[in-house]
Amino acid sequence: MRLAFVLVLLPVCLLACRSSREAGSDVPVQLVQNTLLPDFDEDAPLIRRRLEVLIRVTPDGSVDDARILNPIKNPKWNVAAIDSIKKWRFTSFSPLDYPDGILFKSSIRIELLDESEIVTTGELWFASKTMADSVHNQLRIGRDFLDFVTCFQFSDSKDVFFHQRTMELQNYPDQAKKVVDRLRPDDFSKPVKVGSYYVIYWKMNGPGAHNHL
Repeated sequence: MRLAFVLVLLPVCLLACRSSREAGSDVPVQLVQNTLLPDFDEDAPLIRRRLEVLIRVTPDGSVDDARILNPIKNPKWNVAAIDSIKKWRFTSFSPLDYPDGILFKSSIRIELLDESEIVTTGELWFASKTMADSVHNQLRIGRDFLDFVTCFQFSDSKDVFFHQRTMELQNYPDQAKKVVDRLRPDDFSKPVKVGSYYVIYWKMNGPGAHNHL
């Protein structure tokens, strides 16, 4: 069994590290890449189902520091969890606005899950169906998905961006569950409409049954 999580960014306690002034009601960064929290000993009691974490993000989107405010009674797990969180990536922001980074509190819900149901996907999100179809066509004729990841993974644009997620299949958007489930590892989907965006899913690991859709 493994731990999976849902990250909720809270608008409270959002501060500019240098000036300590309130940055606004919305967190000005978005999570674009995450990792699973570490394995948890099933024989040990899970003291808390929700972790409160203080995260500091630098202008390039990397996690400079993280601290669990309500650690569980397993010091080794707490250290490993922090190491995992430090590998997360967020959208970048202007150092002129927050020269020393952004400090905010995040709530992480944790639960034991069947590892066979956990899937990692790389996702290209497009505001334009025309652009999504164009990229999909290039993938179909042999363009490497990683080429587009390199182009878009640190993009600040709301029109096209890259997102990586690792979580239980049932927690994917309803429109994407069957699509992701049918993909084999290293396969990609056709554009899927999710809200106002068109998303190309690339399965990085997990079970799969079919080829490109």
